[in-house]
Amino acid sequence: MEITCLSLINDYNRHMGYVDKFDMLKSLYEIDRKSRKWWHPIFWFFLDATVVNSYIISKSRLTNNMTLKQFRLSVVSGLIRVDSETPKRGRKSTEKPLNKFKTVVPQELRYDKNAHMPVHTTSRRCSQCSTVKEPHRTVWMRSTCNVGLCLSKTQKIVFIFSIRSS
Repeated sequence: MEITCLSLINDYNRHMGYVDKFDMLKSLYEIDRKSRKWWHPIFWFFLDATVVNSYIISKSRLTNNMTLKQFRLSVVSGLIRVDSETPKRGRKSTEKPLNKFKTVVPQELRYDKNAHMPVHTTSRRCSQCSTVKEPHRTVWMRSTCNVGLCLSKTQKIVFIFSIRSS
């Protein structure tokens, strides 16, 4: 006797691997937090389900070879990304600059091999020769790192030589 199969059963058999795939992906980096509140595990489950489902959708629509871990990290970095123009909140850093009168140049700008050519600007403290007891003012600064710089004939030669040698 031949019995026709319902389309519902055909659909189930065709797509039954998706639930297994979802469970496998969710279990890889599952947020498993213990809590006394009954709704916390439900929240973490839905958060994991949202991330895994968005990973599956992005993998099917885009041609990227991201792993689930890379996808989760990119989601997190996109959510917590702080632009340099946004104001900082919270406690101030415990690190104190060595000298509050000397300007600190980040390492990326210091060794970026760009020409730190002097440009004319308003009056500011020289970062090389200015001290607390003897502040030296200058109208020159380096174009890339915005650091004040006294320019005498000897300093100008040393400064240009250091640019060309780097």
